Amino acid sequence: MYSSFELAREAWSVCCIDGMVQSEELLERSLARIAARIPVAADAASGPQRLHRLFRWREEEVGERRRPKFLRLVRPHRGQVHFLHFWHAFCQASRFVAGTAENLWAGGLLGEFDVLRDELMAIARRADAERGDGPQVAAQHIVDALTRVRLCSTDPEFWRAIERSATATAAADYGLEA
Repeated sequence: MYSSFELAREAWSVCCIDGMVQSEELLERSLARIAARIPVAADAASGPQRLHRLFRWREEEVGERRRPKFLRLVRPHRGQVHFLHFWHAFCQASRFVAGTAENLWAGGLLGEFDVLRDELMAIARRADAERGDGPQVAAQHIVDALTRVRLCSTDPEFWRAIERSATATAAADYGLEA
C-alpha cells in the first residue's frame, strides 16, 4: 500500500511538474485527474458518490460554495496552493471517500510524516495570522518540529538524521546556530 505522501505527491505531479507551490487555476483544471488518484475501496459502495461530492461544481449554490469542496480544502492563498495543504486535503478526501475518520496510513513512519505535516501547517497558519503576509515557516521551527516528532517516533534515528540535516541547512542558509 502506498503512503499518503506517495499518493498525494503522485496526484500533485499531474498539475505541478516540480515545486511546492502551484496556481489554484492549474489545480482547478486538474481536478478530474486528481480525483482519479483518490483511493476508492472496492467494497465501499458509497465511495464513488462521496468522491463525486468532493470534486463536483455545485450549480445550485452561490459564491464560494459553488466551488468543489476539494478546492476549498486545499486552502488557496492569493491564488496559490502549497503542497502541504494539498497533501492534507488529499488525506481528508481519502478518509471521506473511505467513510472513516481514521487515518488510512496510521502507524510508524507514515503516520509520523502526517504528524509533521500537520504541525508545520499549524506553525504556518499562526505565522500568517501574526504577520498577514502568507503562510511561512522559519527554518528553526522546522528543526523544532522534527525534534518533537523524533521524541515520539518509532524510529528516532531516522528523524535524528533528518533533524541534523535540517539544522545544518538552517545554519548555512539563515545563519542560525546549529
